[in-house]
Amino acid sequence: MLYLAAGKDGIGYVVKAANMGNTKPADFANMKANCAKLASPPVWLTASPGPVDPCPQDMTTLNFMPWGKTRHMHSTPVQYFSPAGLKLFVWGENSQLHEWAMSPAGKLTYVAQSNEFASTNIANSPGGMPGGFCTLSSNDNQPGTALLWCTIPYGDANTTVTNGRLLCYDPDNVVNGVIPVLWDSQQWALTFTFNKFLPPIVDGGQVYVANYSGGVDVYAQ
Repeated sequence: MLYLAAGKDGIGYVVKAANMGNTKPADFANMKANCAKLASPPVWLTASPGPVDPCPQDMTTLNFMPWGKTRHMHSTPVQYFSPAGLKLFVWGENSQLHEWAMSPAGKLTYVAQSNEFASTNIANSPGGMPGGFCTLSSNDNQPGTALLWCTIPYGDANTTVTNGRLLCYDPDNVVNGVIPVLWDSQQWALTFTFNKFLPPIVDGGQVYVANYSGGVDVYAQ
């Protein structure tokens, strides 16, 4: 059994459940040896910062903003046991939705990303919060019926009340490295006040999105 653990900085660590490493303070003297206890090397889940080691000896080298903005992860990754294997979906702030594949041995491999960004109305550094929140639905686990539903803010939902965007993605049919959109509230000029930290809920063919106006928006599939 394996666990995927991740911190706010968006770095993912695959941990062996039966042998979690038993790390002690002295082990931090050799970070490479300590990271070797993992099932696979750690990776940047929410955004690639370029050639920056996610397991450095000096942890202060991680105190930076990739490409001038924060890429923090505030949501739980969505786990999808697809016909092609285990997939993971994560959406960091000021970033795109990212898809990863995890092998049975725990190796993480980047697959694709969305064209859409969270907090697109915030152009200046450090950007906006808190990224995207997603959930997966399917028709009684039937192959080919999986849908990935995500909400993202247009502005900075940490400091202001901002409008949100609801998107539905096809998690099974990546096109040229892009996760395709099946439905987008923006195309229908539908708006709602973004309620951070709450992913959509899907039940009985309907999508429920809690808003920051004290209500719940309901969308019928």
